[in-house]
Amino acid sequence: MSFNHEIWPTIVKTKFIDSKIVVLKFGGTSVNDLSSWEKIHSLVVDRIDSGLIPFIVNSAVSGVSDQLFKIVSNINSNEVLQILTDIEQTHRQLCNDLSVDADVVSDELNNLGNIVNSCHITGAVSLPEHARIMASGELLASILGHSYLINKGLLIDLIDSREYIKSIDSSSLRESSKYIAVEANHSFDKVLTDHVSSLSKSFVAPGYIASNSKGETVLLGWGGSDTSASCYASMMNALRLEIWTDVRGFYDADPNIITDASSINHLSYEEAHEIASSGGLVLHPKTIPPMKDKDIPIFVFSSKSDELIGTVIDSSKVNVKPEVIAITRKSDVTVMSIANAAMWHQSGCLAEIFNIFRDHNLSIDLVSTSETNVTVSIDTVSNSILNEELEHLKEKLEEYGQLQVFNDCTSISLIGHKITNLIQRISPSLSFFEDNEIYLFTHSASGLNLSFVINNEAGYKVFQDLYHDVFRFSRNAPTHKNDIDTNFIANQWWAIKRNKILSLLDQEDSLYIYDLDTVNKSYKSLNELKAFSKVLYAIKANDNADILKSLDSIGASFECVSKEEIIYLLDILPTLSKDRILFTPNFISHDELEWSIKQNIMTTIDNEYIFYNWTSSLSGKQIFLRVDTGYGQGHHEHVKTAGDNSKFGIPMANVNDIVKIAKDNNIDIIGLHAHSGSGISRPENWTELLKLLLSLAPMIDNLKYIDIGGGLAVTDTVNQDSMNFKALNDELLKLIKNTSYELWIEPGRYIVANAGILVSTVNQLKTKGDLNYIGIATGMNSLIRPALYGAYHQVINLSKLQDEPTVLYTIVGPICETGDRIARDRWLPATSEGDIILIANAGAYGHVMSSSYNLRIPAKQKVI
Repeated sequence: MSFNHEIWPTIVKTKFIDSKIVVLKFGGTSVNDLSSWEKIHSLVVDRIDSGLIPFIVNSAVSGVSDQLFKIVSNINSNEVLQILTDIEQTHRQLCNDLSVDADVVSDELNNLGNIVNSCHITGAVSLPEHARIMASGELLASILGHSYLINKGLLIDLIDSREYIKSIDSSSLRESSKYIAVEANHSFDKVLTDHVSSLSKSFVAPGYIASNSKGETVLLGWGGSDTSASCYASMMNALRLEIWTDVRGFYDADPNIITDASSINHLSYEEAHEIASSGGLVLHPKTIPPMKDKDIPIFVFSSKSDELIGTVIDSSKVNVKPEVIAITRKSDVTVMSIANAAMWHQSGCLAEIFNIFRDHNLSIDLVSTSETNVTVSIDTVSNSILNEELEHLKEKLEEYGQLQVFNDCTSISLIGHKITNLIQRISPSLSFFEDNEIYLFTHSASGLNLSFVINNEAGYKVFQDLYHDVFRFSRNAPTHKNDIDTNFIANQWWAIKRNKILSLLDQEDSLYIYDLDTVNKSYKSLNELKAFSKVLYAIKANDNADILKSLDSIGASFECVSKEEIIYLLDILPTLSKDRILFTPNFISHDELEWSIKQNIMTTIDNEYIFYNWTSSLSGKQIFLRVDTGYGQGHHEHVKTAGDNSKFGIPMANVNDIVKIAKDNNIDIIGLHAHSGSGISRPENWTELLKLLLSLAPMIDNLKYIDIGGGLAVTDTVNQDSMNFKALNDELLKLIKNTSYELWIEPGRYIVANAGILVSTVNQLKTKGDLNYIGIATGMNSLIRPALYGAYHQVINLSKLQDEPTVLYTIVGPICETGDRIARDRWLPATSEGDIILIANAGAYGHVMSSSYNLRIPAKQKVI
């Protein structure tokens, strides 16, 4: 992938134009398989061919750092020994995939094993041991990558980052900050620069790690590999820094939440730093100041894309007009508020409180003060603060007044220029203050940042609403055209069957239409994966009789969540064997539980209450046990189905007690089940889930089945990367290779979402202020997902499919609710009364969640 100077002309403006050194940093998902290292090789060759010296900085293989952290966090658990084995298998398998001798990683694996085993025996992990264990991820990846690139014929040296990146030691730092979140020196290093410049070679170095004055291994904290790359670029006065990750640069919002977010191709250092420090996860904030100091440009690209599309960060970006550039969101924020009337007119009181945070080496994100109150927010994740340190911090703060602590908060920030000048224009979008408690509200005098903190539960919806409202008012020309791709649209089944769909609207003003070929294709794509012995369709996603019959004809099994679903299913499919049904209810009555047991339907129990109060109903029966793994995933708080804020499942810590009760009452647990949420695109979600369930398996004598739930993400737009099912299949197979368990999965939306559309006739149009409204014949009575979840659905004018989109529309229905809004800010052709609007990816949780609100009949269903 050539670095085209015509595409990125700012490269010639760098201060060190004569430098030949270019630093390339690769994240975890960019070093985790053969194709990733092939991409790295091609990039290195291209830079060499351009007369440059490539200096690679790598992260650990994706998921490995999480595994290592589990080791240091649970050193007393026997699980750490299995995690060690998993880490070894991961790297030896990657060696095999890259045709590298597996012995190259043996020494580091042995070092890791010796440290972990020693800590496991003593039952404690010291801070130096913590740092050394965590360092293994980056060390293993660099050793492995170095061998691969040598085999590919490159002249390349392996650099130990601990020789060159040194921590800035200070006696005032809290102890943990001296090892796991150090500040690093990035001053010019003539020895390193001369060494690199004098050899006709490339270089690879592990990120994240450094050394202290004692020669001990220390860590640069969360996002430390970005920081390492920035240090190296600064130390060698590099021509540029390239960050290669799994996203296409910066966006004006998190594209995992705002599906139609727009990419940003140019930022100033100040803008990028504000976005990064306020929750933009593309780049660690510490990466930017060293580059700004030396005016070294940063380029952020996707290693998963064949196009050189990304973001450049440099000093040439100048902005003088009031503008919102991006909206960011940061979860896992803690707010601390100290109130004391005695603070009034007490000089030095604020300084003393801030000194407490300084003494704990904690950076404060946001601050709000009054005569009698000080409120701050801190990011406990990026600060790498341990629980015991947090408790000590609270004790010290309580000395200054009444302390209130609000955990599980979300900070939302508007990043831009002269934001105060926009307050009046964006004030309608701040109406959410009426319904949500605001813990903290701040605005920077620079005009770059306006931030507020609310609870996590409200965070998703507020973030989505604010994004669309703010950008509508703050931009002269909205740019949300990313999801429009004529080739993508032309290949969709609904585009191919356009004429037939339009003819169906002769008799109806709105219809749900399903394509059975697409349903069957989606099911088969999962059923063909060798890791799964059973794929169950979750019928709550869409209970259309024709869809159920079609899936039955190709051998699908079914997952039901209510007695009524089971009765309905058996009515549609009277010959269906009951061993193809799994019942996974939640908070059902005793009568419904006994009914399912008497029907010989395999039933999942997800509440300890049943084991303590209804054991007689289960005695002598086989059941599944639903476990809460402790963390939820998904595109919205309402679809996360694990963690303390979710009502589902038995906490992992309580499983051992439940197993004992089951044994005492002759209850046979034959299956373990867990589900994290919906709309998840990370294959690691299911591999991590499986590992947790496998860790419980030894305590259950007759375990046969492990069900890892559903929640597979659906590709809503052309810009979204689809799930890597091959990687998922391979990883799951490795995990169950030496077990006798059958692996089940129970998708719903993945199978039917793309197979369904909602089509509706345009009734009216309206222009109101800056908004152009399209009013269609049905709304949230047929499709409630946008109102309930803030869900994104692609919208197409099917009547004018070939016409150029020229007008920005908001699509609404006829329901008497402000929330009756299908989509905001969508580019469509100039639309007229009678046109047919198509809402894509509506096959799941559409008709099944519809209602007759306002006594309006929801759209009927039709299969084609």
